[in-house]
Amino acid sequence: MNRRYWASSLVLLCCIAGRAAAQTPPDPAGPAPAAEPAPAPDPTPPSTVPVAPVAAPGAGQPPPPAASTKPDAAAGPGVVSSKWSTTIYGFAEFDLMHDTTQSFSDSPGNGLIVRPDVNRLAYNNGRTQTTVRNSRVGVRMSAPASHGMTSAGLIEMDFMGNQPAGISDGSFVNNGTLRVRAAYAKVESDYVDLLAGQSYFLFGEQPLFFPMSIWYFGLPNQAFGRTTQLRLSHLFKTPAVNVDLAASAQRPPQRDSEVPDFQGGLKLSLNGWTGPHTAGSGYAAVDPLTVSVSGAVRHFRVNEFAAAPSRTHKANGAGISLDALIPVIPAASTKDKANAVTLTGSFVTGQGIGDLIGGLSGGASFPALAARAVPRQPTRPTSTPASSSTTPMASSARSTGARSWPASSTTCRPTARSPSAPTTPRAIATTSPKA
Repeated sequence: MNRRYWASSLVLLCCIAGRAAAQTPPDPAGPAPAAEPAPAPDPTPPSTVPVAPVAAPGAGQPPPPAASTKPDAAAGPGVVSSKWSTTIYGFAEFDLMHDTTQSFSDSPGNGLIVRPDVNRLAYNNGRTQTTVRNSRVGVRMSAPASHGMTSAGLIEMDFMGNQPAGISDGSFVNNGTLRVRAAYAKVESDYVDLLAGQSYFLFGEQPLFFPMSIWYFGLPNQAFGRTTQLRLSHLFKTPAVNVDLAASAQRPPQRDSEVPDFQGGLKLSLNGWTGPHTAGSGYAAVDPLTVSVSGAVRHFRVNEFAAAPSRTHKANGAGISLDALIPVIPAASTKDKANAVTLTGSFVTGQGIGDLIGGLSGGASFPALAARAVPRQPTRPTSTPASSSTTPMASSARSTGARSWPASSTTCRPTARSPSAPTTPRAIATTSPKA
């Protein structure tokens, strides 16, 4: 659309320039004074000799136009004049990976390698995968400064979103789900900076201390993650040392706890000691020697471990992270980083912070609840026959739990006999002969 408007303006300017060239150029000395009245005609007849034309000043070149005293004209259609800036960025990434076991998908994280005693077939066979799900697109915006404050915003997405269980491998890889990586607004001033939205955890001072790796983050035992938060920070700058102090209230690890996750961090950088550093598989940057300490305090309130919970249990969690970026062999530029060596390291300890370390669980999970006991139905009382004439078959029926009829005292019942046989009384048990 902008090109179309620019072309229209160009045609309009050409038309105006052509019309102006067809007119008589103005005199640089300004307009001529008004002519006096012509004198009375001379009775002498006019001469027939032609008069030579007077040459225009400037050796035949049109004089430059006089400087205009009018204000500049307003911008035409399609010409946007603003101090806002917008940058669209991103990349398309293709990854080919091979594993010697069938333990992981394209993003292993803190997953465990399958054990041979659990699944020997998956342990002894490999797996090859391809994916473009780590491709990324983002928009970065900044607004003009106002009252000593600058504001900016960022939205970044990839295709590593959650997918339903049970889909085929082709659907999982080829139909990556769009996911929000980061979406926040930031306001900076001389006194305090405010960030609101989804960004990296403050715990671990991410992403400065990320190591170089072709593996998708987070790596095993790496402090890594992003979540919604409200963060306050301030950077104290000097030529030699920078000190960054920050605190944030983040999304609760358990929403039913009703308490945000509180994190804080202190970062110290020596500006005169720099070295190349690559986070992940991206481009190298030159960062100063930096050490930091950060921590998290959180609260949990969970239901009791029962099939029908009737109360809750409360618990607290906390963690601390010590991180360092040390240029062992410094370098001042990424263009000349030959023989440069930079080390990054992190030490994390705490309890109740598994989600801050890439969802680390170590394979542990809650045990399954036992099935609720079903109360027995009351059985009809039975009496033992007083006579010893109860047959062994009846006793066997009682001992095996087979259906039986209530036993009573032995009675005499006539039995059907053939007409030739005499009918005689016979004592039998009242239990069923075969249950």
